[in-house]
Amino acid sequence: MVEAPLAGLDLLVASLLADLGRLLGAACTTIYERADDRRAFRAWQSWATAGCERRLELELNEGFESSRVPAPPGPSHRVIPLRVGGATLGAHGIDGAPHESLAQALHPLHNALAVALLRRRNDREQARRHGEFDEVERTRNEVALTALTHRLIRAQEEERARLAREIHDDLGQRLAALKLEIDLLGRDAADGTLGDALRSRVQALGKSAHGVAAVARGLSHALHPVMLQQLGLPDALEALCLRTTMLSEVDASFEPGDVPGKLEPEVALCLYRVAQEALGNVTRHGHARTAAVSLARVGDELVLSVRDDGVGMAARDPADPPGLGLLGMQERMHLVRGRLEVTASLRAGTCITARVPLLESSDS
Repeated sequence: MVEAPLAGLDLLVASLLADLGRLLGAACTTIYERADDRRAFRAWQSWATAGCERRLELELNEGFESSRVPAPPGPSHRVIPLRVGGATLGAHGIDGAPHESLAQALHPLHNALAVALLRRRNDREQARRHGEFDEVERTRNEVALTALTHRLIRAQEEERARLAREIHDDLGQRLAALKLEIDLLGRDAADGTLGDALRSRVQALGKSAHGVAAVARGLSHALHPVMLQQLGLPDALEALCLRTTMLSEVDASFEPGDVPGKLEPEVALCLYRVAQEALGNVTRHGHARTAAVSLARVGDELVLSVRDDGVGMAARDPADPPGLGLLGMQERMHLVRGRLEVTASLRAGTCITARVPLLESSDS
């Protein structure tokens, strides 16, 4: 019993008590275990004959809410303390003991039972410490992961800003110079200097250059919304909806509400990126005709909502994991102490709601 695996110790002790009770002719026999806080003794394992089952049931359910070893309920009931190194870890109660010298005869058994109780206590203590250690490690890992995610998002925004500057300053200037040259050729074509076929090709080339310049400007704005810094979140969202309408088949509209005049830059950028990703999902997967973006103060929160009349989110298999876009939105909201809510149905479309708590400084 001393060397038995802890997982099978309960079963082993229960079997031992049954054999011991029958051998001694006892009415019942019980092993009591002292609680970890040492304030009570509780019945751990018991065996009883048919006549003692009711009393045994009460013992198992109620135990002894006392820091002292359970007292014998009658002259035929003997309670023997189970000690290790002077510490009382439990007790062995026998009802119907045949003679007074029973304690000495069962001394080796009681030593083994005391060691078993000690192993159980140590096992619980170790499990508790491991649980606390795991919780500390889990918290530390969550903090580290949040910090890493914050740095990655910040690095992503810095890289986007760099690419936007390169597109605007370098590619934009080259496209402007190219379009100027094409316009000059167009004037020559209008004067009759060039043939009809070449004149037509120059005009087509001019339209193509104009389109490429528009795409470059769109990429620059998408990578780094300069309007967000210059004019604020409401105007940036309105421009985003206008650009979505121009570049896709979705009619996107913006509904402004009561918005604080000053927002934390991280909050404004977070909500803009959520709206940008949500509208991108609408145009790519939603099969929607319209989308409505709203921004307003609701109580002590700033609430952004992007609603469409498509079937994109509702048609997704619930067993599939969320996409990277949705995970990215959730991570961004977590970094500004906000939360993201997604509701979708085949009839009502999809609604993505982002809620961010407002700070006192946001009212100014």
